[in-house]
Amino acid sequence: MKRIGDATPFVDAFTTVASVAAMALSVKRFAEQWHIWVAVDVFSVYMWALDLRAGSDNWATLLMWCVYLMNAVVMLVKWEKEARRGNAV
Repeated sequence: MKRIGDATPFVDAFTTVASVAAMALSVKRFAEQWHIWVAVDVFSVYMWALDLRAGSDNWATLLMWCVYLMNAVVMLVKWEKEARRGNAV
């Protein structure tokens, strides 16, 4: 990826591999999936922000990843609240 011009090939690779892992955990309905999704989204926002700083105009892509990050944080908090409430019963 670096040879063809990717500025952040290792971040890009991490987000791809972590997304596959998070998807596998989501199929199994593990709560830990949300921690991985938050990490993927944080790194994706970082990657696209760097791309924007380098001169591209991918505002829509950066906005999309910001929305994904907000969704993952909201769902992580919701999942943990419901898990705590379920354990209290």
